[in-house]
Amino acid sequence: CDAPPRLSSAELREQYREFTTFLYGSAVEYDCRPGYIQVRKVNVRNALICGKDGQWHGSQEFCAPRRCIYPGEPANGRLVLAETFAFGSTVNFTCNTGYRLVGSSQIQCVIKDDVVSWDKDIPFCEPIPCLPPPEIANG
Repeated sequence: CDAPPRLSSAELREQYREFTTFLYGSAVEYDCRPGYIQVRKVNVRNALICGKDGQWHGSQEFCAPRRCIYPGEPANGRLVLAETFAFGSTVNFTCNTGYRLVGSSQIQCVIKDDVVSWDKDIPFCEPIPCLPPPEIANG
């Protein structure tokens, strides 16, 4: 087999990085990248095996994105629901009619000091003030 595939969620362990070809039956192991966590499932190893056909075999789904906690919603506003709160994902916020957004309308799930968290505080919604009513003739 040629060098094993580069994965976005995991990196090849250092002891395998210098090799460019591998014999049939060779196994290589990966470690999850920051922002990802090892999937604990039966029959899912963090390894690929060189097959007789010269291709790498095994599940490449052994690392899953870590998830941020639900960020909450601003009063008088809402979160435009994202599919997940996975590492790398973004969520957007909007305000109800009559309110304007103060702060960032979008936050992202990032990694800081090996912990996933939101990159900004959620915004808040403030009332849009009305102009004083016009003068009424004879009023």
